[in-house]
Amino acid sequence: MGIAYKDNKAPILLEVNRDTGEPDSSVREEIEEFPEFLEDAPRNRHRRRIAKHLKNTRFILAARLPTTDIDEAGYVALGHVLDYFVDHNGAIIQADGEGFYEGRKLVVELD
Repeated sequence: MGIAYKDNKAPILLEVNRDTGEPDSSVREEIEEFPEFLEDAPRNRHRRRIAKHLKNTRFILAARLPTTDIDEAGYVALGHVLDYFVDHNGAIIQADGEGFYEGRKLVVELD
C-alpha cells in the first residue's frame, strides 16, 4: 500500500505485518530485536513503558520513505497516518536512528 501525497513524487510505501501467534512470526522476530535498542537507554518510566508496549504489540506498520524523492509535504502526510495509529490504536513510533516516540514526543532516544 502506498501514500501518494503529491504529483511527480514517489509514494511512501506502507507495510502492515500482523502477529500470527506462531513462534516464527515476522512481527515477533522484529519485536525481539527492539530490546537491544533499549539496552543503552536510560532506565526510566519511558523505557519501561516502551518495553511493556513491545511485549503487547500485535502488528507493526512499517513506512518506507523514498529518501531521494520526498519533501516536506511527504513528511506531513506520513505524520497524519502515524497520528491516526497513535490516536486510535495507542501506537508508539520507532524512527530508525532516532528512537521511540509517544505521539510527537521523543521519549527514548537511541544512540
